[in-house]
Amino acid sequence: MRLTAPAAFYGFVKLLQFLACLSYTQEIFGSTLTTGSLWRKKFENPKLDSESYINRELSVLAFNQRVLALAQNTSIPLLERIKFLAIVGNNLDEFFMVRVSSYVQKFNLGLSSTRPDGYTPAALLAEIRHNASDLMHEQRQTIAETLVMLKQEGLFVLSVAELEPEEREAVRTYFSEEIFPILTPLAADYARPFPFISNLSLNIGVYLEREHKDDHNNHQSLEFVRVKSAPKPCRVSSM
Repeated sequence: MRLTAPAAFYGFVKLLQFLACLSYTQEIFGSTLTTGSLWRKKFENPKLDSESYINRELSVLAFNQRVLALAQNTSIPLLERIKFLAIVGNNLDEFFMVRVSSYVQKFNLGLSSTRPDGYTPAALLAEIRHNASDLMHEQRQTIAETLVMLKQEGLFVLSVAELEPEEREAVRTYFSEEIFPILTPLAADYARPFPFISNLSLNIGVYLEREHKDDHNNHQSLEFVRVKSAPKPCRVSSM
């Protein structure tokens, strides 16, 4: 097979490029380097340690930190920033229900195996607690600042202490007619197991003091009671 002049010249140029590259690599890595050792050196598996991995759970918290940063961005409309605050809260609920709970179980079972990222269950739970506490503290501060800005726009989220007398009466009537009839206190003691608490529900734990009277002496005891509260706050303006 005969090669035309352009094809032969092109092949000669590629050969010169290969020899120049080989000479350069030998100059860097040593004169004994061959193409085979260069290939092995290029595709040799890297050494992996705990610094080579990013922990999945801590990465989730870092993601929610970035979502919270959007809620703090003043260039974003106020109501959109409230949505980002809600997203952070919802993500943290799911994070603790699913991911943290699995590591709590591993910790309670005494499993101390180290993950590829270097964290044992105990060490990871401690790191999650530290990072999540900082995140939730910053989230609450952002919520407080956002509520102030909402007031400036004519939208109010008030506590009972901030209500007018007629609004308090409306809330009291709402509680007596709508909430109190469905409240069911459940006691928890040695004879009765702790009641089931459903996910994302609001519950109140109360200690009740019971006084016992007999012929010899009087004594008191504490009883723990769990009360499941209303699923959402009431709207005073609609009453």
